[in-house]
Amino acid sequence: MTPEVVIFVETEVVSDDGGLDTVVETETEQEVVVSSQTDVVVQDIGTDTVVEYVITQEVTDKGTQGPPGPPGPAGSIAYTGLAAEAIGGHRAIIQTTAGLMYADASAATHSGRVVGVTTSAANAGDQITYQSAGRIVEPSWSWTPGDDIYVGLDGALTQSIPFGAAFVQRAGYAIDATTMWVDLSEPVSL
Repeated sequence: MTPEVVIFVETEVVSDDGGLDTVVETETEQEVVVSSQTDVVVQDIGTDTVVEYVITQEVTDKGTQGPPGPPGPAGSIAYTGLAAEAIGGHRAIIQTTAGLMYADASAATHSGRVVGVTTSAANAGDQITYQSAGRIVEPSWSWTPGDDIYVGLDGALTQSIPFGAAFVQRAGYAIDATTMWVDLSEPVSL
């Protein structure tokens, strides 16, 4: 790491009438300083004496960088949130003031509130990961490749509009039998 150098120049002008004027100039700023050096320059200019303090401070460490987080799936947008209820993996969810919970296409109040599809399971009060865009693979799925995948009842994902739905919202589409691409659409009220 290249150290940053901070220079403060403080100039005192002592005039022949005994008055003292101080001028302070800061050329750069830095919060963490490890070492410093002060040089004093005294000059007589006409009837005035100029005393200049040049303080050079070297920054050798701004703090240590934390470890990198785990990489997310390529091309995905993944988040972590608090589960408001026990939530299974690979389910559509909404955000509430209490946390994340299952999205339900039969509940009109869930329309427009779907935030993604879970990639893990969690108990109420635990953190859960979900994706709002990108590829998810689940070996137990058996999608029809190329067809849309919709938000179903009680968080389920389906390739057909569920009976009793209050709204229809595409959660994504099937890339192959075990892979979906999460791509939330705007909901349509029924």
